[in-house]
Amino acid sequence: MSAEVVTTGTAPRCAIQIQGKLWLELPEASLHWRDVAWMAYGLSLHSASLNALHPQGVVVKVHSLSFPLSDYVPEVAAFVMEGWVREEFDFPAASIDIEYDTENSRYVFSLG
Repeated sequence: MSAEVVTTGTAPRCAIQIQGKLWLELPEASLHWRDVAWMAYGLSLHSASLNALHPQGVVVKVHSLSFPLSDYVPEVAAFVMEGWVREEFDFPAASIDIEYDTENSRYVFSLG
């Protein structure tokens, strides 16, 4: 994922409000609705900290989200966003976990 942080005093014209004055702006390239929903969820895990750090308002502007289609699992977008926020702001990890269910051959996500 490629993204940047933009501090602002006004609500962006084309963005998703996550909480308070925290906004998610999507890339120009189209995304599946599930990727958008999970990215928003991953960002929401740090919404209280981001609103406190930027009370004037902050936009996380995503430029791109890419992943190998052979490994596609939409929930991964939450992990990607949470990890990006953690690295960008030096925040502690949110309550988010993943395990592989060998019996059902799938990943099981446990989100905050």
